[in-house]
Amino acid sequence: LGSSFGTVAWRIEGVAPEVEGRSGLDVLTLQRPLAPGETLRVDFAYEATYPRGFSRNGGGAGTFILPAGVLLSTHRGDFLPVPGFVAPAGDVDAAEGFSLSPPSSPGSRAPSFETRVEVSVPSDYSATSVGVQRREWSAAGRRHAVWESERPVAALSLMAGRWEVRRDGDNAVYFHAGHSDKVDEILATLGAARARFSEWFHPYPWKELRLAEFPDLETEATSYPTLISFSEGIGFLDAGRERGGVVFSVTAHEVAHQWWGHLLPAAEGPGTGLLVEGLAHYSALLLHESELGAASRIAFACELERLYLEQGRASERPVLESEEGRPGDEATLALKGAWVLWMLHGELGREAMLAGLRDLVGRHVESRVEATPDDLLSALAAQAEDPAALRSFA
Repeated sequence: LGSSFGTVAWRIEGVAPEVEGRSGLDVLTLQRPLAPGETLRVDFAYEATYPRGFSRNGGGAGTFILPAGVLLSTHRGDFLPVPGFVAPAGDVDAAEGFSLSPPSSPGSRAPSFETRVEVSVPSDYSATSVGVQRREWSAAGRRHAVWESERPVAALSLMAGRWEVRRDGDNAVYFHAGHSDKVDEILATLGAARARFSEWFHPYPWKELRLAEFPDLETEATSYPTLISFSEGIGFLDAGRERGGVVFSVTAHEVAHQWWGHLLPAAEGPGTGLLVEGLAHYSALLLHESELGAASRIAFACELERLYLEQGRASERPVLESEEGRPGDEATLALKGAWVLWMLHGELGREAMLAGLRDLVGRHVESRVEATPDDLLSALAAQAEDPAALRSFA
């Protein structure tokens, strides 16, 4: 259970089960064991106020229900109970303050599920969630909507705000009316990334792609299937006028997680962060070059290198031995990882590299079998004139 939950009322097939509380873990006892392949229905209900207050010692809030906006997600554990066991903090991935390196694609190691979210908000707010909006209506001074996932997903987010919306086809940006300066650039990058990544890696499987602004209680961006949460402090308030800066880079990176993290699930273990954060940065490098030219790609690569050198540690381990959650390892996986992938790109050649990545995604997207770094190297080696030489180079 999330820390914000009040008392949770449980039902298993309509009957209140025996519940044992274990330090935030509710253990539900079944009346009889499940047979292989058998299913059952578990219902829950709770009320919560989140946050219940803020620390006087500072610190951000990545989950909240406030007049300025709403941000809830399964990523933070403060929205839905999580089936199964979640390791204590410190043993799992942590999305820290944005620095181009923390994990920004939750759910790549979570079980998939289908969702239907019905939400009610005050009439001057609108809400958005994962999937597509099936219905919207107003009643008694409130706005109601139903959102459904179009396919199983491994992460769920619900956002609300007093937004303006700017659309381009099936792409949309939800933003505060006073923060419109960067919206056209964000929307254009959203569309370019969706089109290019669909061409290069695998067709985008969902109907819509949306990016929604939230108050800068934490400066970060996170990608959920069809929905990217984007704090105002990353790009909407960016003072830079040159296209290709943080707005372009972060938008491209988060769109890439629709493929690397959501379409391609990564296994847990050493080196697997390369398949999520490393490939997202590599994708952003490709987009810089295709949309803005080689100079823009070089400038972004230099920024990744600067951040890597700034965040790296003397005890650094090789990319394939690094693990998310360990100090210094996330910079190795995400930032050095992007450079490693670009070096493989140069060794293998652009078209062969993209063919290998298409093969990698195609093998895993429907099966949902978790991918490993060796799966990546095998897919790339299969495109090489000398597979053994490519593996030796890697």
